[in-house]
Amino acid sequence: MFKKLGRALSSKNRTKVRLDVGIKSVAGLPSSVGAARVVWARDSKVQMTKLAPVSDGKTSWNEELSIIATLDRNNKGYYEAKTYDFRIQCPDGEQRNVTLGKTVIDMSRYADARNQTVALPITLPGGNQAVLTITITASAVKGLIGDDSASVISGVSGLSGSPSGLDPTDQDLAGFGIDKRNMSENALSSLSTIPESVGAGSAEPSEETSNRKTATHLGGDRIEKPAAVLPPAVVSNAESAPAPGPAAPHVVGVVEEEEERVPSPVVAPAVAANYQLEEDEMGVAQQQNQQDKFEEEEAEDQALVGEQHEGEQYYDEEGGSVTGSYPYEGEEELLEGEGEEGGYYHEADMEELEARLANAEAAAAEAEAVAEEAVQMLEAERSERRQSEAAVTQLQRDLEWANKKAAKERADWEKKNERLVQENGGHSFAG
Repeated sequence: MFKKLGRALSSKNRTKVRLDVGIKSVAGLPSSVGAARVVWARDSKVQMTKLAPVSDGKTSWNEELSIIATLDRNNKGYYEAKTYDFRIQCPDGEQRNVTLGKTVIDMSRYADARNQTVALPITLPGGNQAVLTITITASAVKGLIGDDSASVISGVSGLSGSPSGLDPTDQDLAGFGIDKRNMSENALSSLSTIPESVGAGSAEPSEETSNRKTATHLGGDRIEKPAAVLPPAVVSNAESAPAPGPAAPHVVGVVEEEEERVPSPVVAPAVAANYQLEEDEMGVAQQQNQQDKFEEEEAEDQALVGEQHEGEQYYDEEGGSVTGSYPYEGEEELLEGEGEEGGYYHEADMEELEARLANAEAAAAEAEAVAEEAVQMLEAERSERRQSEAAVTQLQRDLEWANKKAAKERADWEKKNERLVQENGGHSFAG
């Protein structure tokens, strides 16, 4: 067990990827649906949007769901499949959320996606289709261990998955007028028109999103260069500042050069490292508890061995001399009667106890080694987190200095321009 745990902690074939899914819109819902939400799930991990009103079979969101997923590579370097469910749910007459339809998508195909737009056809009761439009962005996360069960970043719900992948209320459409007993053309007559390319599945596949295969979902638009993410303090200052006038070309160049030096994003790894640090501390505590348990078992075995030694009777080959505590009267006669066949009293029990003690000592030593390795990894995580925080702080300082420098140069340029205007009789030299 401890060897498997050690291999899991030091696995080199796993990659941590942060998946950001932007929920955009749904089209093609039945006219009887008044509100809907999108659920993104894998096993018991469930994230969802808020309920949005539906009009003419359409609705939209501007929400982003995020998780950190563990992607495994095979011997050929390709990602193994990592499937997730996307479901469309709506409230029924009793205000319970039921599932209208769902689709399954392999998220490992999008391990290299950058704001890629994907249109997912979802089959509804009666054979009709709705189209869910999402965007997917993936970014590698370094320095994390563990499984997805401890890596959820956003999306908290009380739902839990079931072995079949559906909630108990999936496809329970009572109260919508679109259940199996009332699935007529009139109930679905106001469905929004779905593009022919979507219904037929003949759209061109999206660009290649991983080394393993190309994505086959509809809509392959990609933004090659995402916008840079600035620190929150700088963004808030920029939003509250008054709109400046035209800047000098060399000032604009200085600001753009400083902005290009800031990586995007720089805060997410530090947040993920903090979350993983708590996870590692819990793992170390569990391993310490396991080690304490082994030590207690070892102490119990040693106590049993001591008690056994106190009650043992040792005789030589002639049966004459006695070593240890003196036996009671009946026991002495029994041992003398055994003669050469006597030997050690309870020798088999002694061997079993000594074997158990040896096994417990070996298990305790192995547990101690694994715990020590986990502590070392925890210290490394802490060091990396401190380095990340220091890097973020330095970047914020550099950007603040660049902003101040640019503001000073602009102020000097405006003063110079104003002086030149006065000297030249009101003619502006603004560039």
